Amino acid sequence: MANGGFITTNLVTGITGTSPEEAFPADNLKDGSSSRPCRWAAGSISITVSASGNCSGIGICGHNLRTGGSCTINGVSVPVVAGQSIWHKFSTPTSLAALVINGGGVPKIGIGEIVMGSATVFSHNFSYGWNEGRVYTNDIHETEFGMLLPYEKCNAGLYQLPFQLLDSAAIATMKTLYQQQRGSMIPFLLIFDIEAGPCCFGRLTNNYNTTYATLGVNTSMLEFREDPIGAFLS
Repeated sequence: MANGGFITTNLVTGITGTSPEEAFPADNLKDGSSSRPCRWAAGSISITVSASGNCSGIGICGHNLRTGGSCTINGVSVPVVAGQSIWHKFSTPTSLAALVINGGGVPKIGIGEIVMGSATVFSHNFSYGWNEGRVYTNDIHETEFGMLLPYEKCNAGLYQLPFQLLDSAAIATMKTLYQQQRGSMIPFLLIFDIEAGPCCFGRLTNNYNTTYATLGVNTSMLEFREDPIGAFLS
């Protein structure tokens, strides 16, 4: 597995092609909020994403594509897994991405956020992988006749990312990331494997560092929460 990385500046300037529904415009794909999605009245779309500079890759986050759907990016087929945001690294940095997407049976394709930018790669890989959980925020409304109506308000991934044997430069990179994003204030794209994904659009919730007297054995634990997209894609 290649090292993970992140994109903190989204360079997307516009999306053209298949027209989305009026209430879910294309600008929602680059507004920094997965909870304001773009949606099309179609199960297949063809769009072109443009950026203000050459980019390392593209993240398609908070989609409702089903496993068995398909996605090609600049002619390259990219795996689709339900509930898992898509990361694709360009073979050569570029400012354009042509996407052809089939939802795998959904009547209306929805996407929360598209991110293109220059990726920073962690100098060290996660130690042994990462811890993954999910956060559900649900509610139940009881009618006057006693009927219970449960519904899902949001569903998000929660990740703990451990690093070991870090030098001072690696620790400084992680501290800078946390400070630049104001902790949990500013969302960004986290990529678990820079060569193949997956990725998540969300926020750091915490950052723990342990600095040892012996150089090069420092440890760090990043905590990251995926921005929830709500129930609009269900």
